[in-house]
Amino acid sequence: MVPYGKTPMKIAIRADASIETGSGHVMRCLALAEALRDRGGKIGFVSRERKGNLSDLVEARGFRVARIPETPDDGWEHDASLTLSALKDWGMVEWLIVDHYGIDARWESELRNSAKRIMVIDDLADRVHDCDLLLDQNLQGGTEDRYKDLVPPQCIRLLGPKYALLRPEFARIRETLRMRDGKVRRILVFFGGSDPSNETAKALEAIQLLDRPDIAIDLVVGSSNPRRDEVKQICESLPNAAFHCQAGNMAELMAEADISIGAGGSAMWERCALGLPTLVVCVAENQLSGSTAMAEKGCILYLGKSSEVNAALLRSALEVACASPHLLINMGRANDQLADGRGANRIADRLVQKPIALREATQKDCDSLYHWRNDEESRRFSSNPDPILYENHVEWYKNAMNDPDRLILIGETDHAPAGVVRFDREDSRAVISVYLVPGKMGKGLGTRLIEEGVRWIEGRWPVKTIDALIDTRNHASIAAFEKAGFLERQCIYSKTVRA
Repeated sequence: MVPYGKTPMKIAIRADASIETGSGHVMRCLALAEALRDRGGKIGFVSRERKGNLSDLVEARGFRVARIPETPDDGWEHDASLTLSALKDWGMVEWLIVDHYGIDARWESELRNSAKRIMVIDDLADRVHDCDLLLDQNLQGGTEDRYKDLVPPQCIRLLGPKYALLRPEFARIRETLRMRDGKVRRILVFFGGSDPSNETAKALEAIQLLDRPDIAIDLVVGSSNPRRDEVKQICESLPNAAFHCQAGNMAELMAEADISIGAGGSAMWERCALGLPTLVVCVAENQLSGSTAMAEKGCILYLGKSSEVNAALLRSALEVACASPHLLINMGRANDQLADGRGANRIADRLVQKPIALREATQKDCDSLYHWRNDEESRRFSSNPDPILYENHVEWYKNAMNDPDRLILIGETDHAPAGVVRFDREDSRAVISVYLVPGKMGKGLGTRLIEEGVRWIEGRWPVKTIDALIDTRNHASIAAFEKAGFLERQCIYSKTVRA
């Protein structure tokens, strides 16, 4: 499948890996790149040549890598200049995807002339972005408001673990995942690609203290781990332990494990998708809020920052876990409800879709809206399914154009109308209604119209709540609003009484 247009969609990804920053940024971008390639995209990476980089791995996966040199000048201006030079012979890209804590709106604005649209992957919410789409796949408190003043009003925000960027094997293995019974027979230890503070050795010491030779151990390190040989020797001294370096079968190892010991980074969502209970140690500041939120939902046993966790504490936590099968079962169930492993597909589908542009309706649109609204399919689930008289519509439309508490928006794709979004405001509440132009049904446009409409309103009306009143028989509309993040709060029963 080739994305819209007759030529493959060109997409550039700016992400780094190193011993200091770890491999998470590049690995989750790889998952997205593979999903985009499956949809016909032409993907290339731009990465710094830092110690512990994964450029060879990215190229081995079949992607082009523009390697930019590591220099003493690490400022955003220098990085933007190097990236622009790297992209010069690529031509204009449809999307520039940025996954980098050192990049903000200044860098993104500099790259605007090289990309039609910019996507940012972030989880810190600590800087302003100039982007068209923002992804934060983490579980955070107050997620909906975290980026309110940090991105443009029209920016699409995709938030939460349902969008976690995981490789396709996690969704595939999830379909046949065994039911865990809470008994610990196998432990998985993995602290990311580089593990600069050597939490792996700490976990191995805890397992030695546990003294349970009946429990099998899978220990995974990345190729950029500077102590991998030392860790391998420790692992070999343990009975029933297996050492894996840069494992290509992480999904299988997680599925086979009964409990895991690991960090609070990207791997948390891999474990989550496979319902794997985990003892979590935070190895970076950016992992703290997500780990706390996961612990509050009962998804993990959070032990604290790496500086606060020693082998004795890890051993005690393992003893508790081994003696608490119901605790592990409940943790697995809580994880299972958060992520399903299909986040990369969701994001890739969004990126290759034709963009929807909204504009305010004008008096010239009066006749078009009359014909669209009077279509049999549009009237089917309307509060008034009867055909509308033209003169009544003209009067209604005239009043709507002059009503400051009513807004009519027209969504367009390829400069052609796709649907209509209407908002009616009362104090801090707005009611939304949506219908598609005849011939546009069944193309997945409803959810996107709703999302674009909500973003339009958020930047212009001081409303706190947006409600949708939907006929219970209108399953397509219910599904569209649910996908757009609307939650059912009440059910209204009504009866039509004839006089």
